[in-house]
Amino acid sequence: MDQKQRVLKLVVIGLGIAIAACVVIIIVGIGLNVARTAKDTPAEAAAPPAAPAPADLGTLDIPIPAGYRPVEVTGGAGELQVLLDGPGGHRLLLIDRASGKVRGTLRFVPGETPAP
Repeated sequence: MDQKQRVLKLVVIGLGIAIAACVVIIIVGIGLNVARTAKDTPAEAAAPPAAPAPADLGTLDIPIPAGYRPVEVTGGAGELQVLLDGPGGHRLLLIDRASGKVRGTLRFVPGETPAP
């Protein structure tokens, strides 16, 4: 019985050393991966590129239908959206930021929404 206990003790010690070695290998691997990732992607590259500044357009006259007034102006990708309110309901002007020209007008009219 004494021989079996000695063998079991050696097996437990050996497995403990193997587990400790695996933990060390995993920690070193994670550290190397983090260091390599940080080196490959500098902080400047990680940040999204800044949008180019729009050209100076000076003063532009945007035509608004008679009786309408601007309610809200928001900016999108390369365009401004101007929400108008007037006697005929709401309208949305889509204005190109680069040229200042009205690209389109959306009129909101009563009706049923078409099924998809």
